[in-house]
Amino acid sequence: MIKNSQFDPTELNREREVILKEIKMYEDSPDETIHELITQNLWRTAALGRPILGSTSTIQAMTQADLMDLYQTQYVSGNILVCLAGNFDWEETLKSLNKHLKDLRGGDFSHKKTNPKNTFETILFQKDIEQVHLALGTPGISHNNPLKHAVILLNAAFGSGMSSRLFQEVREKRGLAYSVFSYHSAFRDAGIFTIYAATSIDHLAKVLDRIHSEIIRVFRKGLTKTELEETKEQVKGNLLI
Repeated sequence: MIKNSQFDPTELNREREVILKEIKMYEDSPDETIHELITQNLWRTAALGRPILGSTSTIQAMTQADLMDLYQTQYVSGNILVCLAGNFDWEETLKSLNKHLKDLRGGDFSHKKTNPKNTFETILFQKDIEQVHLALGTPGISHNNPLKHAVILLNAAFGSGMSSRLFQEVREKRGLAYSVFSYHSAFRDAGIFTIYAATSIDHLAKVLDRIHSEIIRVFRKGLTKTELEETKEQVKGNLLI
């Protein structure tokens, strides 16, 4: 597959239709789509903001020549990592890899690196559905930032799980939303912190008010000592699971 893929036009068009259907499937799921939309709008000018699946227009426009060019330039020896797990014989495995990959195209794929520039505005997408799906996003920290562990703990206490502040304040105490949570995504050069909620149009203002109140509270007072210790145990438990 790595060395001898042909990208047969018939098979290519068949797979194109599969991907287009997958894109439509996600577009029919607002609780999935909104997380794509928030990265697209926060990082409009960077590749990091683009959807992994691509768009209907890019998939429809892609040709066999496009794929072959990508194949020739990216699937090279300097850009491949072979991973093995299980009860294998290392010497025999090495012989097999050398036999099958020794004439792999040489080279080192150099990726295009663009540091994301953040944009800030309120964007509304209208769709004929019952609920309002709300996402608030702000730049986070990169994977290489030593503060990422602190952010993991903060997010766990603030909006991750049923014991979090957001879940307790918005859903359990007031019943304003069925789903509410936060998460942080860290990448090599950037990060994003997102708060999500699904609610009715009648409760939208109240949900926004409660989210804002919790943001202000954690900003001004941080976490309590008990809350921090309980969150550490929760995160440790999740790692063990």
